[in-house]
Amino acid sequence: MNIIRFVGYDGAHDSRFRYELPGGRDYYLILLINSPSFISVDGKTQEYPAHTVIIASPNTNICYGANNVDFENDWLWIASDEKMLTGFPQLNQPFQVADHEYLHSLFKLLTWETSSYLKSTRDVCHSGETIPEISERYGFVIPERKNSDEENTVSNQLVIEHILQILYEKLNDEIHANVTGGRCNQLFNLRRKLEKNPEYHWTVAEMASMVYMSEGHLQMLYKKQYGISCMDDLINIRLQKATDYLCFTTHSVAEIAELCGYVSHEHFSRQFKTRYGVSPLKYRQKAHEGKK
Repeated sequence: MNIIRFVGYDGAHDSRFRYELPGGRDYYLILLINSPSFISVDGKTQEYPAHTVIIASPNTNICYGANNVDFENDWLWIASDEKMLTGFPQLNQPFQVADHEYLHSLFKLLTWETSSYLKSTRDVCHSGETIPEISERYGFVIPERKNSDEENTVSNQLVIEHILQILYEKLNDEIHANVTGGRCNQLFNLRRKLEKNPEYHWTVAEMASMVYMSEGHLQMLYKKQYGISCMDDLINIRLQKATDYLCFTTHSVAEIAELCGYVSHEHFSRQFKTRYGVSPLKYRQKAHEGKK
């Protein structure tokens, strides 16, 4: 069952806007943010680009607002036991969406259908489009309303449930597309940066901010794509780079450690020996003997 508490679209606020919900609410929040923003979940704050969605589960500490520009959003507060929502694969973790116009149209339809002043599908909103018109434009099939008030109420509920199912399915499709499509390019570009700059003191938080993901979502997608966590991959990249320095330069072990992003050359030596079975100096010696 789905019970809509509040729904709206085209919310507009100035660049100082900030909305904080300590402890959250006892129902879900589905938020489509159409401008650059910040989102904080359970105290972890990150900046996100326009067309970001977050689905906050009940009683979640959440805060969001403008990021130096006017803030625009669509929102839905809903109590639900619908499995597609309660079991959503990325609750409380913001994600970007590609088809934001389609999602925006769903928020519009839900707002119209739940507004008390709407009496029939002939009513229009400020955009000038009727519900059948926008349904046809985006490929929806919305059931017809009945004539009597009682029948119309039942039919209206069916329409709302129908739109909600489309919304849940579309959000799940967007998550799948993030993993298999555009996110792949983002992760590839991130990995290229790790390879080019192994000496930088990377953190998961910095990596996540570069691809506009939460830390948990980044680590999940990175491991799914490359079969290894981003930090373990960074260690491999650094150690591989270190073998090049050992074979083809005269840098000391301490210098190579620094060039590969290690603060401590002792820590570097331990990780190197764990990976290659010999110390860096022994590896260099064997490499030189092999050349001879």
